[in-house]
Amino acid sequence: IILNYLLEQKYSVVSILGEGGVGKTRLSMAVAEAVAEDLDATPFVDGVWFVSCAAIAASAATQEQLAISIGAAVGIQFQGAKSAFEQLTDYIAKKAMLLIIDNFEHLEAYFWLLELLLQLAKSVRLLITSRHALGGLDERSIRLDGLEIPLFTENQMHHTISQSELAHLLAIPSIQILQSRAEKL
Repeated sequence: IILNYLLEQKYSVVSILGEGGVGKTRLSMAVAEAVAEDLDATPFVDGVWFVSCAAIAASAATQEQLAISIGAAVGIQFQGAKSAFEQLTDYIAKKAMLLIIDNFEHLEAYFWLLELLLQLAKSVRLLITSRHALGGLDERSIRLDGLEIPLFTENQMHHTISQSELAHLLAIPSIQILQSRAEKL
């Protein structure tokens, strides 16, 4: 669905929404891998770039921090008197790339900066992960919900579960993920 929104329907912004730990970053990275596998078949000839916003503080310097983070991801060497945001827009204005903007929820008040960036760089698309909807005009959102929790796990377990209960339990995706992660420890 996400690839369809980006490549076929050509949305400028696709956002993956959901609570913390639901898999937004993992899904965005899977999209990046799928695009990178056949970059020549996509409009993103200048690449796919991952930008983490986790360390950016919402403050008076947010615009510059965001520009520096995006610039660092795409390899800009900032120099001169122009602001980092101006240098970023100059650099990517003629680029065709996908920027994955991760953990944007605490910066949603600064979404206008990303929209401005898109106005100045017509061939750039954004895949944004956030806990909250951003409300962009040319945005398509996908909400991720948590995985199913088995009903009988909500009750106290004072008895041994049966083979059929165990088989049912092991077929649930959330339990499979838990089992996989536990096996790696």
